[in-house]
Amino acid sequence: EFRRMCREYASHWVKVQKEDFMRLGILAKWNSPYLTMDPKYQATEVRELGRIFERGVIYRGKKPVYWCMFCTTAEAEAEVEYGEKKDPSIYVKFKINNPERLDPSLEKENVYAVIWTTTPWTLPANLAITVNPSALYVLVKVNGEVLIVAKELLKQFLEETSLGEGEVLLTVKGEDLVGLEYSHPFNTKEFLKQFLKPQTVENMFKIYPSEFVTLDTGTGLVHTAPGHGNEDYAVGQKFGLEPFAPVDDKGFYTQEVIPPLRGLRVFEQTGRKNKENYRIVRSPANYQVIELLKEKNALVSIKDIKHSYPHCWRCKSPVIFRATPQWFVAMDKPLKD
Repeated sequence: EFRRMCREYASHWVKVQKEDFMRLGILAKWNSPYLTMDPKYQATEVRELGRIFERGVIYRGKKPVYWCMFCTTAEAEAEVEYGEKKDPSIYVKFKINNPERLDPSLEKENVYAVIWTTTPWTLPANLAITVNPSALYVLVKVNGEVLIVAKELLKQFLEETSLGEGEVLLTVKGEDLVGLEYSHPFNTKEFLKQFLKPQTVENMFKIYPSEFVTLDTGTGLVHTAPGHGNEDYAVGQKFGLEPFAPVDDKGFYTQEVIPPLRGLRVFEQTGRKNKENYRIVRSPANYQVIELLKEKNALVSIKDIKHSYPHCWRCKSPVIFRATPQWFVAMDKPLKD
């Protein structure tokens, strides 16, 4: 019944469009238009898909897409609308487990990689930190701790976090940071290994190089969650990290997160709209993640910012990036002999 209604709706607009084209003097075979809902077209499509499937180049996987948790649907990039949204802007520190790799004098220091994000709710899905391999980074001692940030962003970072003056102990290139291992503020490999593939568990919680890392803002070290962003996904594919996204269709954390976060929703509607007519939401997930970071002494700084953010064109609510199951055709393999 639903398909019949869809066909009727599509047929109506095919007729309207055809009449408009004819009125404009466009020449075509109007008695036999090309329609993707034509059974002959669909049969040909299924036949060719079957041939491709027989060659073993179709596989099931996951990839991040724009997702509206209120409409419970994926959205194309061309469909989302950008409007103003207020979010927490936070700096978070991740403890480096093997700092002596950079310099033996750091063995007894508490060394941290500092990241910046406006999506705290994605931190449970963090699997890596990425750096710009050709950029310079400094290890600066502040209040008894050694923090790693990009040299170019150090002044801005210290001002925004109100940490005061720091002593630069060491300057290194981003490529020197690659391979360092870190501890997540509240996740552990032991907990996550029940949900992730062995390859991911082996490769997670390390620093990797990425051409996507810029020095426009933040710290030059990027929190990377392959299940919640296209650039993150690309890093994951390159270094053996699966697109882990512990959020369901309606935006609730699944059982794949630690107990204090389970069942919390990324966004909840407030019933209010902003001046651009986009829905204002609150985030129970953001709030609880930030509370966890405070509890673990991993939150360096926090403030609210307003920025441009993607919204659903249907319901005018903020969307998220979320990995969903999809079918793929491997284009690196031949489709025919």
